[in-house]
Amino acid sequence: MFFVAACGSDDQGASTPIPETTGATVAGPSTTDSPSTTAPASLSTTAAPSTTAPASTTSPPSDGSLPGEVIDLYPYEGASLAVVGVERHDTLALRSGPGTDFDVVHELSPLDTEVIAAGHNRQVDDAIWAEVDKDGHHGWVNVAYLLHLGAADDITDQLTDPSGELPSGATMEEVAHAVAELRASTEPLSRIAIIEDPELGDLGSITVDVIGLGDDAVGGERLHILAEPGAGDDAFTVQSVQRLSLCSRGVTDDGLCV
Repeated sequence: MFFVAACGSDDQGASTPIPETTGATVAGPSTTDSPSTTAPASLSTTAAPSTTAPASTTSPPSDGSLPGEVIDLYPYEGASLAVVGVERHDTLALRSGPGTDFDVVHELSPLDTEVIAAGHNRQVDDAIWAEVDKDGHHGWVNVAYLLHLGAADDITDQLTDPSGELPSGATMEEVAHAVAELRASTEPLSRIAIIEDPELGDLGSITVDVIGLGDDAVGGERLHILAEPGAGDDAFTVQSVQRLSLCSRGVTDDGLCV
């Protein structure tokens, strides 16, 4: 076990649309298309309900009118993908075509899974877009936010004490960021996203995605952190950190990234 200073509680914010986001961190509710820098108490792969955006008033473009160029790369046809790296109060835009100029036809939640790839991918400017289907909603998504869910393992013993990185009176969110930064890459620079509101009780629980590790097969990690509130000194004791591998190209039957 290691110790981190923290206190207080965390409130769930309301979700409202705001313009597209870019940059290292998404601070509030928005519809994500460009890379920005909790799951339940276990690393469940059950999809959370997604929020449906107003239906598009335009028809999906034909292949001949699509922008960009065809990319013969993963995600491959039939791949079952999960939304990753989207902040807890944000959504991932499913669009009528590949690019931010197209209408949003649906919004995916940070915990959505079973997003099925059609096998059609295009590069538009600096982004790669994949044609996908989610529960009958068909459109295009920026693949920076889609990965395969791999196997889970406990990495508590692999982590050093992050308490020196935290200010006095740190929150559970700051605990999550401190633990995530121990796993993150600086080259390339990983992006970190807390994907669900923390839960506080006898044990605090929070889940954070670390996306972009400089590995062709492993696209990131989903870290589920359990921490026990301390008495008197307002400290959390991190009890465990469970990692779920997030794979770029696919997974074996054993959950290993390929």
